[in-house]
Amino acid sequence: MALGVLVVLAAACSTEPATPPPPRNAVVVCLDTVRHDVFELPESIGWSDPLSGELDEALRLESALAPAPWTVPSVASVLTGRYPATHGAGRFPSTVADLDREVPTAIADGVPTLAEVLSREGLRTGASVAHPWFSAGYGLDRGFDSTRVVKGRKEVLEEGLAWLDGAADATREPFFLYLHFMEAHEYHRGPLDDVRERASRLPSPLAVASEALAPADTCSEPDSEACVRWKAYVVAVLELRGSVAELLGQLERRGLGDRTMVVVFADHGEEFGDHRGEERALAVDPRGLAGVGHGHALYQELLHVPLVVWRAGVSGRSDVPVSLVDIWPTILRRLEGEGGAESAPGRPIDLLLRRADSVVDRPLFASGIAFGPEQTAVVLGDRKRIGREDWGRSLTFDLDSDPEERSPLSASAPELDALLERYEAARSGAAGDGSVPEIDAAMAEELRSLGYLGGGDNR
Repeated sequence: MALGVLVVLAAACSTEPATPPPPRNAVVVCLDTVRHDVFELPESIGWSDPLSGELDEALRLESALAPAPWTVPSVASVLTGRYPATHGAGRFPSTVADLDREVPTAIADGVPTLAEVLSREGLRTGASVAHPWFSAGYGLDRGFDSTRVVKGRKEVLEEGLAWLDGAADATREPFFLYLHFMEAHEYHRGPLDDVRERASRLPSPLAVASEALAPADTCSEPDSEACVRWKAYVVAVLELRGSVAELLGQLERRGLGDRTMVVVFADHGEEFGDHRGEERALAVDPRGLAGVGHGHALYQELLHVPLVVWRAGVSGRSDVPVSLVDIWPTILRRLEGEGGAESAPGRPIDLLLRRADSVVDRPLFASGIAFGPEQTAVVLGDRKRIGREDWGRSLTFDLDSDPEERSPLSASAPELDALLERYEAARSGAAGDGSVPEIDAAMAEELRSLGYLGGGDNR
């Protein structure tokens, strides 16, 4: 993995206009279920959409790693600045996790959330989300003055802006707003006629490019069901890019553009047969599935996610390895001038960029399986190691020469094994797992509508 960094440092100079003051506000946006390669598709072919121009002003982290392959543990990591091993959320009571049959643990008591910290610092805090996990007792809503759970990207943005207009009053009181969109989780699922209609919205150049980008044999037949569902997924990601552009425009119209840090990330990706053969051979998914969806594996199609920051103090593209746990200290450093505790896993991203030559030795972790035995992964520079509790062995990949993780290395990796052992050991010294919330009938039905707890046709 090359560590080239193309950034523009926002440092004042006597011969240049004064730079804007640090932002007072933060907006954090989760694009649920978005792969990095699909998010970057327009730029990869020179296609311009409403977000393209805005990206020129942002910091784009090209090597961002999600700390888990599904929502609860991953978003909990963003909101606590901790890995799943220590924040307590997303664990299952059974040895073999099965989100079709049981619900996981919540964020552990005593683990503070970003909203709680910023609220104590005097910021108003609000969330507008389309995911029912936020109202299911998992602690994801902890610290927010207001959490509005709605359906649809337009409704999420409208409700968020309505709250914002109340928060950003004449006194310009500082605020923290969290938005969570679900279209990329949903568009490619459901009745095939609906999916075909959505796929038909894809402009021809992007349709051709998406077929070329599709994993494995997904689009060997462009009109096949598999390819149509893939293209509907691409449409969802493009529409979400449009929602981000609209959000940025709305902040500018309210005079909040220079005053507000905006962080856009995906909590995890989605698999479309990328590793179907490997997963069939293992046959460990309790649903009897292989190569589809998320929550079941730690390959890069589920962990390599977009991460884009506006008003980060730097801009441009960087392939310095970062994790979503770095969002917490990055926001605190920009808003409160705090660099984060040295004992915490996350680091302010602008500091990581300034020390790019040294961060190659910084391990990044992922864990938190929703379907099957627990797995843990570590990425150190170009190398990645995936271990599973019942394997008795691990898989090692060179992400530089083998980015699709097709050819496991035969050599041993004692350094990576030691890191995995250290990560697992951290759980025993943590606050402990959170409690398992009681899910009532109405909430269970909401979760089934999204394919959890046995709902939907995941096959």
